[in-house]
Amino acid sequence: MTPVYETKAPACWGPARQLLWFCLLCLGLASVQAWAVVPPLRGGRFALLISIANYPGLPRLAGAQRDIDLARAVARAAGVPDSNIFALREREASGEGIRRMLVELALRLAPSDRALIYFSGMGRRRADPDHPGGCEELFLAADGEALGYGELAALLVPVAERAEKTVVFFDSCATPQRGGSGFNARCLAAAPGSTCRPEANVRWRNFTSDLRKAGVPTSNIVSVHAGRPGKAVFDESPSATVNRCLLLDAPDLDQSGALSISERISCAQQSFERSPGAGGAAITLSGNGAFVPFMHKMGGQGPIARLFDDIAGGRDGRKQMVLENLRSPAGVDGPAVSLRSSAVGYLYLIASDGDNAARLVYPAVADGSNRLVAGATFTFPRIAGRSALAPGVSLLAILADNERDLALLPAAPGQSFATDASARQALHDFATTSLRAAEAPCQASGQERNLSLWRACSDAFGAAVIVITPR
Repeated sequence: MTPVYETKAPACWGPARQLLWFCLLCLGLASVQAWAVVPPLRGGRFALLISIANYPGLPRLAGAQRDIDLARAVARAAGVPDSNIFALREREASGEGIRRMLVELALRLAPSDRALIYFSGMGRRRADPDHPGGCEELFLAADGEALGYGELAALLVPVAERAEKTVVFFDSCATPQRGGSGFNARCLAAAPGSTCRPEANVRWRNFTSDLRKAGVPTSNIVSVHAGRPGKAVFDESPSATVNRCLLLDAPDLDQSGALSISERISCAQQSFERSPGAGGAAITLSGNGAFVPFMHKMGGQGPIARLFDDIAGGRDGRKQMVLENLRSPAGVDGPAVSLRSSAVGYLYLIASDGDNAARLVYPAVADGSNRLVAGATFTFPRIAGRSALAPGVSLLAILADNERDLALLPAAPGQSFATDASARQALHDFATTSLRAAEAPCQASGQERNLSLWRACSDAFGAAVIVITPR
């Protein structure tokens, strides 16, 4: 295929190198400083890092070289095995090489895995073959082949269909910035005579919509793009505040104690807008903005029900759950609920106890097995007597692939505990981490990781939240 290079890049400010860190956060690949302890190796975490710094006849993209080195180091330090980090650099990142690695990545994934796909390089636009008069964004491979939005979306579908979370990050741009300075440009102008010059008719990269059409739940997708049509994002951060937003601290807007992706993006965007000379810098997020990639060491003074919502944001959308208030069954004094799920799993019910306390109401020792059969209807309370629920409380239902570690909770089942900062982190870890997560078999990767091991180590869960309302 004929290369689509131009000899001169137009004025388009390159995307923020710091945004790579944000994508790593999406997968829980955060800076070691942000964790209380270094996470164990996880066989179900994968990263495909594509970086092209050198294009014939164009200025070298120095940031692309640094980004991929940084990504590998951070991923390893955060627990991603080296055997699960795949990197295509320079000539390796040809059009065919990128296609091949996306196919291979999909084949390696199990249903509870997470995948990060990171593109760092040059972009441009061309006439959209599917939308007459419109434009399609492209990512330029090292051999000059242009990979279009439609083709990349099709290649990503098998990845997203298999993974529990798929994060796609584009550190390139395809729409020239009007009045930009040309600083470390990562976008080329449309070809001469192209109908793609007007910015208004650009079909912007939003893989979320394409993946949803293929049946992938929105809760399983995170899509981050450096810039918007006609906007810019810096290659070097204009403010140390941006680093803090994406790496460490950001305002906990709902005071839940957890930082969602949308909260981190909001913080970074506001930092850009406050910085002199930012030139309209912008970050675009689509998909599951409620996903909490990890629990940062923060306070959180808001009602504990807000943390319930954040935890539910990490659910696997393929595990459909219906949680409803019920009329109290015979012999039960107080509210009751019913739950149905499309998946089999271990059920845990956590109720708020006022704004700043919580308790695990199910399972209790007397309940026996808490394994729920797919399609079955579960009612709670299960035995006659006074209900463990009260009107107005929030109830979080977790249906996990594997058992959770009750020892993580600050109190025994049925006992209320104050939800201070450490308790909120413990509650989040309990809900989102399997009992065997730190065991050596669950850290295995490559050929050692088989279907049986995946099932025993999966962290994935379904979730639902409801406010108790008597009927």
